[in-house]
Amino acid sequence: MKVHQTFKVVETKSHKYIVCCPNNTEESPCPFYMRAILSKKTDAWKVTQWGGPHTCLNMTMTQDHEKLDSNLIATCVVGMIREDPSIKISLIQERINSEFSYKVSYRKAWMAKQKAIAIEYGDWEESYAKLSSWLTHMQNHSPGSYFQILHDDFIVGNRVSREYRQFHRVFWTFGQCKEAFKYCKPIIQVDGTHLYGKYRGTLLMATSQDGNGGVLPLAFAVVEGETLTAWSWFLAHLREHVTDKNGICLISDRHASIKSAVLELAHDIAVKGSLWAMKIELVFPQNHRTIAGLQKYQCHDPEKDTDTSVSDTQQIM
Repeated sequence: MKVHQTFKVVETKSHKYIVCCPNNTEESPCPFYMRAILSKKTDAWKVTQWGGPHTCLNMTMTQDHEKLDSNLIATCVVGMIREDPSIKISLIQERINSEFSYKVSYRKAWMAKQKAIAIEYGDWEESYAKLSSWLTHMQNHSPGSYFQILHDDFIVGNRVSREYRQFHRVFWTFGQCKEAFKYCKPIIQVDGTHLYGKYRGTLLMATSQDGNGGVLPLAFAVVEGETLTAWSWFLAHLREHVTDKNGICLISDRHASIKSAVLELAHDIAVKGSLWAMKIELVFPQNHRTIAGLQKYQCHDPEKDTDTSVSDTQQIM
């Protein structure tokens, strides 16, 4: 590549590889020829025949190379992906340019990045297929943890496939985090963020705050989007499998689906004294106090079984 030459594959097998110069003709012969075999003793490739370097002139000088495909680039940058999976495409282009002196297109570098991610972490389909076993392993080795995966029928033509199922939603929470929340402030903050991988969706999260102001993750879910049904499903699991503590202050942004889901959940819960409140700015739009006011909440001591008062919030039940 560095001398701007290429080659043609004459024969390729599992134990033999032969290449020659594509410009070799009777009028202008080029001696470039190589034959390599896979040694059974050393399990390594050995060059058995070598004709010599290129003597022809490449008349098609380009900034790219036909042999520098996305597969080769992926093997070159897999180390960069291992260190930073979110590496920018421009850095991959710079790496290939400095190593091979060729400028690859953005699309080729992007495809190489996806293949390098698959080499290092597995492809998308494989990851979704292993999701259930991963979470089952978590549940078996982390007492108190919980997860639920929902699937839809996979339609092939007009028939339901018995071999495949289509991912719909997943919810999971760690037992250690559930136990730690018993000693934290009666605050739960929920939010969602879009996923930008091959299969789009939304990651829903629930977090709390300990006495030192540290963030405590409580629960996660991957859903189809920030819809009313998705938020209702997430909050119902949060209430059932994370905490049934009364007097919880629920903090969120102004997303309409969250407010509707909280109202729907509060209507369904028949527990006296249950309190699910929205963020101050959402319940009282004219009030511009910040979240810093939540510092007045104290950590809960489950041994004393005391109720923590929650002020400046809207009581739904």
